[in-house]
Parts: sequence; C-alpha cells; structure tokens
Amino acid sequence: TKSCPPNFIPEKFFSDGQVICVSNDYETGTRFSVPFGGLFSCQSNNPLAGNQRRCPPKFSQHLATVSDGCEVLYCVQSGLFTGGQLLPVRLPPFTKPPLVSMQATNTVMVMTEGDKNWVTVG
Repeated sequence: TKSCPPNFIPEKFFSDGQVICVSNDYETGTRFSVPFGGLFSCQSNNPLAGNQRRCPPKFSQHLATVSDGCEVLYCVQSGLFTGGQLLPVRLPPFTKPPLVSMQATNTVMVMTEGDKNWVTVG
C-alpha cells in the first residue's frame, strides 16, 4: 500500500482519496522532502507563482487529478522525477480527459444548451 514516509502525516486533499504527505520535522523529514512550488487549476491560481495559473520559475507542473473536468496540477522542482529531462504528460486510459486543458494558450470554447450557443475565445 502507498503510505507516507516516516515523520510525515497524510492529509486527505482530493475527493478521490489522494493525500499529500506533510511534515514539520526539518531534521528527519528532509531525507524524503520534495521542493514544492504550489498547486493550481483552471479555477484556482497558484499563490507561490504570483497568483498566476502556472508554476514558479525552475518548477515543473504534474497532473494530480481531474476534478469536475478541470486539471489540478502540482509544482515540483524541475527534473526531480525525470533525472533532468521533462517528459510529456500522458493521461492513463482510465482517467477522464479534462474539459479545459492548461496547455492551450489560444482557446475557443463552444457551449450549447438547447438551441442556444456560446462561444468563448481566450
């Protein structure tokens, strides 16, 4: 089973049961610590990146979950999981693709309800 390292406490963070392991033990927790650069989504900004929807400089984004069609991404120091090379993110086949992707810079969204249509360009 997945669990937190010694001297870390699991904090349930997402409705799907995912947890974030936290510790305030700077002496023994450092061995398992990961430089953290915050969280953001299509609905929430990252306070550790100047309240923008991105990671701080020298941090890379990774998919935590998809909640209500919105990607929730977390930021860790670049290259930490890949040995220096950033690999493309691939969603497993059992996850629902997000309704809004954080990768797009010029997005056209079309929504329909009955005979009404809305177009959003961003």
